[in-house]
Amino acid sequence: MLLRKTLFYTIAMSTSHPDWVLAQRRKGTAIHRISGHYYLYEVTSKWDPVKKRPQRITGKLLGRITPEGLLESAQRQSRKALAQQERLAQLAVKEYGISYFIQASLGAYLEKLKNHFPQEWLALTSLAYCRLVHQSAIKQMPFHIAHSYLSEMFGPFSMTEKNISLLLRDVGRQRDRAVAFMKGSLSEGEHLLMDLTNLPSKSGKITLAQPGYNSNWDFEPQFNLLYIYSTSLQSPVFYRLLPGNIREVTALRLTVLESGAKHCAIVADKGFYSLANIEQLEADHLHYIVPLRRDNAMIDYSLASEASIKNSANYFSFEKRFIWHTSYRVPGTERKVFLFLDDVLKNKEQSDYLSRIESKCEGHSLEKFHQKRQAFGTIAIISDLKDKTPEEIYTAYKTRLSIETVFDALKTVLEADRTYMQQEEVLQGWMFVNHIALQWYYHLYHYLVRLKQIKKYSVEDLLDHLQGVRMVKIDGHWHRAEIIKATQKLLDKISLPIA
Repeated sequence: MLLRKTLFYTIAMSTSHPDWVLAQRRKGTAIHRISGHYYLYEVTSKWDPVKKRPQRITGKLLGRITPEGLLESAQRQSRKALAQQERLAQLAVKEYGISYFIQASLGAYLEKLKNHFPQEWLALTSLAYCRLVHQSAIKQMPFHIAHSYLSEMFGPFSMTEKNISLLLRDVGRQRDRAVAFMKGSLSEGEHLLMDLTNLPSKSGKITLAQPGYNSNWDFEPQFNLLYIYSTSLQSPVFYRLLPGNIREVTALRLTVLESGAKHCAIVADKGFYSLANIEQLEADHLHYIVPLRRDNAMIDYSLASEASIKNSANYFSFEKRFIWHTSYRVPGTERKVFLFLDDVLKNKEQSDYLSRIESKCEGHSLEKFHQKRQAFGTIAIISDLKDKTPEEIYTAYKTRLSIETVFDALKTVLEADRTYMQQEEVLQGWMFVNHIALQWYYHLYHYLVRLKQIKKYSVEDLLDHLQGVRMVKIDGHWHRAEIIKATQKLLDKISLPIA
């Protein structure tokens, strides 16, 4: 009996369905209305020898039809992802340089990760690779992993968007293990607790995402990130997430308590200072380094005049610039105000202000220039640390500014991943992956510093060159591909003989 397939239109030209439903109709599909919702199914036909006519056969669910379009079913998404992964597995060229560096230079780190996350460490390593190298969103991670030689080093394991989201959820539910892992990085030296850094969130389901304010004075939903930085390791070692509407000093105390850090000083930004906050820090026995706004009445700018500050021998060198300093105690307290003068900054600020006057910018005048002139180039910091030199206070504050530039990388991709950040546990797991990538970034930075190459190559430069080292598969065997002279020159300088 001759069998044939017939292509169907669902309930053809039915006027009972809205236009946005009919817009999804195509050959070989059928529209079904179930409990008030519309679904699109595959359909085929088979000749019925008894009825002497074609019999329609309903096949796989393609997805649910919404006014915004067709939402593919989870099974269809998973099938497509696995098919893509199988295709990518056949690629003949893969990134090798960074994969080799991770395995060869971060062995102790990976072993520690394995001890705390024995089931998840391979996947966590792969996700951290994607964040460090590509600043990748979740949906692109399977692609980047498949193009990396890590997929060969670690052996085949399933990496789809859904699997990644589930992994992040499971890791995020295990804060105790993440804390134990991070505590392993805390040294016996001193630590700096960086004040709150806000990160935006579009999720309406995460309780951490609460309306809050930031330096841009917007009140969009956000959550806050606290980080502890090790002065001995020169690296971030511990973090904690807080709701966006929490900025109380109590959060600082609880973060120090959870980390177990013994010698910790709070390094805040200029917006943190208030007498109430300082008194609360002192009540909680927390040391602090807090910059003051230039209009703060406690600052005695007469001490920063040319005739005063430069008649002393109080200066030190910081990043090839000489910083003058003086200090004085706040009457009736143990607090001390440190006043620093940076001539390079002073000249820049003066020139900028005068240029604005020349450009007739509103609010700028020569009269105001002379009023502000004594404050140009100055930084005032209040602290209760009695055993620290002015240079150490200044360096601690500058450390905060430098680490903030790295934190900016954490903010750029969250918007792209808002679809996946619908659960607080997933967000916690995502931040743990970012923490791993951040520590690797500092490992690379100190690697270049140790080899005295940091002035010529940045971390980004190193990553770019290492990405250029690839492996090619020929007749089923992997071989290292040719590399350009500039990359080989860098590998020689950093003593990294990639095998």
